[in-house]
Amino acid sequence: MKKSKINKADFLLTQLPQTRRDQFFFVLKNQFWSFFLIGLLLMLSLLPIIVSVYFQNVFEMGFEDLYATGELTKAEYDSAMFYLIILFSGINTVLLSIFAICLSGANRVVRQIVMGEGVLFGSDFKLGIKQNYLNTFLILLFLGIILTLVRFLSTFFLQYYIGLPLYIIFVILVVPTFFLALVFTSIYDANVFQCIFNSIKLYIHYWWQYLLAGIAFVGVIYGFSHLQTLPILLLFIHIALALFVLPIYILFMYELSTSLFDKYINKDNFTEYYLKGLYNPDMENVIQQNE
Repeated sequence: MKKSKINKADFLLTQLPQTRRDQFFFVLKNQFWSFFLIGLLLMLSLLPIIVSVYFQNVFEMGFEDLYATGELTKAEYDSAMFYLIILFSGINTVLLSIFAICLSGANRVVRQIVMGEGVLFGSDFKLGIKQNYLNTFLILLFLGIILTLVRFLSTFFLQYYIGLPLYIIFVILVVPTFFLALVFTSIYDANVFQCIFNSIKLYIHYWWQYLLAGIAFVGVIYGFSHLQTLPILLLFIHIALALFVLPIYILFMYELSTSLFDKYINKDNFTEYYLKGLYNPDMENVIQQNE
């Protein structure tokens, strides 16, 4: 039986990506199945929320039809929508606790991949839940509460043109900083308020990149949620988004955020994280000196 020949070129440090942008495509190419598994777990944990959104859409369409045909008065329609928003906001808040379990574990796995460290999927997933579940859930909870408030105000004060400005503020400020906080908490040891506060300060430096990322995320979710199609079709669209798009988006946010951390935090304060997972010429010089 012949021994397989190992090409030393396969293990050259210079073949590692040199920028976070290059690393994004490098990881997608070499860790495809890891991200497929992450997407599968995220989809399963989001499935209860997706089903909840499906039923909410069904009820909303039903109330809108009744109001359009005159079977409900304006007061009755507003009252029905109010209780609908309150009911499903409460349901989704409870269901967020399930999604936070998976997201905290997935964040740990993505962190290990981006940092260029070894990944034991099951062990790292469990460790991520243990280390970051509380912060992850609280960040998602605050985000959900703010979104509920925006939806409530935009629904019942539409005549005062409050809805559009609120959604703009939500997309420009809230979504990017909270997504940044989710990455921050998986890398640094900080409580949820420190994560959010530091994320707000850091957001200023890369605001336009996070703004584009936030617009893309909200645009996809909002756009598909308001398609003039059957609610059951929207349910399958949301499942596909959770399975295939969400893990790629999480990786993108990690690459963008670690680039920001390298520049404004790691270079001076956490040198052990600086450019970690990337090719750095200084790394090769140190190895050559030790040989």
